Amino acid sequence: MTSCIAKTLSLSVIMFALLGSIRAEDRIIRKTSAAPLRVEKVTAETYEEVRYRQRGVSSEKKLTADKVREVIYGDQPAAYIQGIKFLEKMDYENAIASLKLSMEGSGVRGWVKTYARLHMGKAYQLWGAAEKSKYQDAINTYNELLTDDPKTRFYAEVLLAMALSHSASGDLSNAVATFDRLGKEAYEKKLGVIWEARAKHEKAEAKLLAGQLDDSERDFKSSETFCTEQAKKTDDTVLKAELDRLAGLDRLSQGKVLIKRKRYKQAQDFFKGVLSNSNSTLEAMAGAQNGLAECFLAEKKVKEAQHQFGIAKVVYGAVSAEAAKATYYLGICCLELKEKEPKYKMMAQTYFQEVVTLYPATTWAKEAQKKLK
Repeated sequence: MTSCIAKTLSLSVIMFALLGSIRAEDRIIRKTSAAPLRVEKVTAETYEEVRYRQRGVSSEKKLTADKVREVIYGDQPAAYIQGIKFLEKMDYENAIASLKLSMEGSGVRGWVKTYARLHMGKAYQLWGAAEKSKYQDAINTYNELLTDDPKTRFYAEVLLAMALSHSASGDLSNAVATFDRLGKEAYEKKLGVIWEARAKHEKAEAKLLAGQLDDSERDFKSSETFCTEQAKKTDDTVLKAELDRLAGLDRLSQGKVLIKRKRYKQAQDFFKGVLSNSNSTLEAMAGAQNGLAECFLAEKKVKEAQHQFGIAKVVYGAVSAEAAKATYYLGICCLELKEKEPKYKMMAQTYFQEVVTLYPATTWAKEAQKKLK
């Protein structure tokens, strides 16, 4: 299958080269303007700046990297375009094959290798939810990207993706080390305070996943303090909103620690406090609603848990990750009730199928798929 695709794409690359002797302009999408900046050629992208050349002008101009939202190149190879389409369809194997093909040939511009490896890494990472070994392929691909393009504009994004891949694969020591590296280099290389904040939050999440409750609780509190303090210092509304969001998640995760400690009454009071706080974000409230439901389920109060998960699914459906979790646990509740009321067995299967269909890229879809077998 892959070889057939490679042959087809090779022909596409040849046709693209023949038809593309007049290369389209590159475009830079700035954060401060909806109108793209059309340029003859983007000559470099780094975490410090994006350099470009205007048609008819020999000297280069530049924008600082934090002012750039996106760069769209006019000479995208056909194989690269096809690879992105495969990735959007969650066809990871063919996406990777196409993206690899896009890097071949002597006339390929440097940006193609960086972008292709970035998307290949994402493909492997998403594939890892179904096949755990693919997380290592993602890490290897991200390492290749940083080796080949050590000042890439995606430097922080790649480090975060590597750390998350380590964490998802169960390699806590390398996950924590990479989160620490991201936090340190985000500060030293001035990549932006948001990357420091994300590194702190995700490191605490990794420790919680590993069952290191004391360390994770301490790190969540430290991360919440950092995000809150940094939010007070900035006039950037977008940055402030993201810092507030992370602070909310840090606080929410402290409730998750209480559940892990089996302090269900204390956890219930905690989550109710989040739900009643007018400053809580929608994401935090959705998580708190699910947390409250989890407490009831842990106490074997299945009907009450079912009711609370139903609220999370309906009221907070816009928060897809929490909606997926609520739907999955509605299925679990139904399985708990199936002996008393047989109709619940069929309802459970309906919920699990809904998770797989509507939220295929989530870990809950993977768990739901197991229940459907």
